[in-house]
Amino acid sequence: MAGLPLDNSPSEESKKSKFSQFLTSSVIAVTVAKSKTFYLHSDLLTAESQRFSNSLTGKFMEAEASAIEIEDEDPDLFGFFVEYLYRDRSVLSREVQHYSEYVTLARLYAMGERLMAPKLQTYSLWRFAQSLASNTFISEESICELLRIACTEITERASEDPMRAQIFWYRGDKNHQPPETPHVPSIAVRHSRLGEATVPVRATKPTEKTGHAE
Repeated sequence: MAGLPLDNSPSEESKKSKFSQFLTSSVIAVTVAKSKTFYLHSDLLTAESQRFSNSLTGKFMEAEASAIEIEDEDPDLFGFFVEYLYRDRSVLSREVQHYSEYVTLARLYAMGERLMAPKLQTYSLWRFAQSLASNTFISEESICELLRIACTEITERASEDPMRAQIFWYRGDKNHQPPETPHVPSIAVRHSRLGEATVPVRATKPTEKTGHAE
């Protein structure tokens, strides 16, 4: 049995933008967690992230200084976003090869929400759901981490979030009952039947992709 269904893969139409046009823009120094600085083209950042677009347009200090500091992200995780921007050779460009990559994809999805980068979220969700099935092996530790991400990093909203639905579906199908700990919120323990019903998940096709290969 496969995971919850998605409409289809990210749109081919989204790949028609010429990548080289982004490489003529100014370079921005993005320092993450005060420990690692990435030098990235501004047009790539603003095309993919509304958070960066807000910072780099208008009269914001970041736009004048050509530098941005992000304190609330993991530099290693942000590195996957950089690979997505420039080469698309990260975990987003292939099938999941190890169960730990489901955690990486879920973390990228949550980071995409914080960066206001919906296309990054779409690709993270697509790769996650494309490989997930009821017989997929994911370690207990990784399941607990997925539940933590679903309950604490992904924003609550009126309609169910598609990534959270995928995680809860897998957890319900496997009848996984994690103990309540500071790392696994009580919401994940209380809903013992959460995820047992199959609810379709809709992946929004990005309207533009910055020249990356599928």
